[in-house]
Parts: sequence; structure tokens; C-alpha cells
Amino acid sequence: MITYQRSQARTVAVIAAGVAVLGGLAYWFMSSGSSDQREGVVLSSASSPMDRMVQTGFGANGPALNLHPPITSDGRPSDVQPDDWLALKNALAKIGMPENAAGNLVALNRYQKGFESWQALDEEKEAGRRKQMAAMLLADLPDRVANGEFSLIESMLMGASLIADVEQDEARRNQQLETWQGKVTAVVPVPQDDAQSKSQGRETEYKRRQAEAFAQWQSQSDALARTPAKLEQAMEEVRRAYNAQAF
Repeated sequence: MITYQRSQARTVAVIAAGVAVLGGLAYWFMSSGSSDQREGVVLSSASSPMDRMVQTGFGANGPALNLHPPITSDGRPSDVQPDDWLALKNALAKIGMPENAAGNLVALNRYQKGFESWQALDEEKEAGRRKQMAAMLLADLPDRVANGEFSLIESMLMGASLIADVEQDEARRNQQLETWQGKVTAVVPVPQDDAQSKSQGRETEYKRRQAEAFAQWQSQSDALARTPAKLEQAMEEVRRAYNAQAF
């Protein structure tokens, strides 16, 4: 689950502008009965299991953010251990997920860690690093949106938050925001009613819970909790919750 905090006045202004452009759409999302499906963006310091993952790959002298690591000859992202990759692919195959699901899930977890590392940088003392990382995250965000990992409103808010760091000039910032809104609305269908909104929210939540299950499994220090069977069990529990419409 992506979480972010907003302390910069510029960030707040950009987000406000984005919501203003959305107008009635934003109001409908925030006030409809399916608000429980839109828990992915939390404007607070609340933590999730993914928030507690150890952050790695960011040096003291600058960002080492790599959202697209090399792919090995067997199709494995190089930042995932071979045994973990095999366990993940097998677990997802057993619940009927498509071939590309493992790569998308790993990319979502990678993006989550990068986003949180960007947030942790000091807005004044590390402004240069924040800008560079924000640009990288913003460039990758369309892929995450296209994969259905964030809702329309979440995508708007996340993009606005990143744009606030990337562009200092207000006029150019507003232009980037408008361009970003166009990209998102071209990819994410605008729900026509509450039922469609809930359906979209369930699909997004399904992907998140799978990603979180893998992240939790990877973080286990106990070998008995780190077996392929345990990962299969966790993925099956997520699938059952989805089929039972528990979320």
C-alpha cells in the first residue's frame, strides 16, 4: 500500500489543483459508498507491512534507484533471488495468474520501496536527490497505473506529489499536471457508477495483497516461514478472500 506525507506547501497546491480539475469526479469518488475500496493512498504516517520492509539500494551520497534492473536469461529480474522467483512464479501459477503476474508484482514492490525512500528524504537538505528520484518514479508511474495497481484518484495524487518535486516553476508545473491527468484518464476508465468503481477497486486491491504477501514472505527470517509452501498458502488465502468478496 502506497502511503505518502505532504508537508510542502507546493505539494499541497499541486494536489489541490489536480483535484480541482477533476471536479465532480473527485467528489463522487470521495463520497460514494465504496470508499472502503480506496484505501491505497493514505495521507498520514500510518504504516503497513510493506512500510516496515528494509529499504536498500540508496547510497548516502545520492540515489541508486533502479526501477528496471536487468533481466536474466531465464526471465528473472536480477534483484530477485532465483529461489524466490521460482517460488513466486509457482505460487501464482497455482492460483491461475497470468505469466506476467510475477514480474508485475515484483515491480510494484520495487516501486513501493522507491516511493517510500523518496519520501524519507529531507525536502530542504536533500532537495536535489528528491528531485532526481521523483523524476524516476514519475516516469515509471504510468506502467504501474496501466497494470491497474492504483486507482484514478490515487494516480492523480501520487503524480501531483511527484511533480511538485520535479518542477519548481508554477506554470510549467501546472502544465505537467495537466499532461499527467491526460495520461491517467487515457489509461484508467472513469467508473460510471458505484458498482464499476467497486469492481475496479477489488482488482487493484487483489494485486496489492498479492504483492504484500510476497513482501512479507521475503522478509521472514525464520526458514520454516520462508518455504515455497508458505508462499503458496499466502497467495491462496488472498485468492479466497477475493473470491469471497471480502474486499
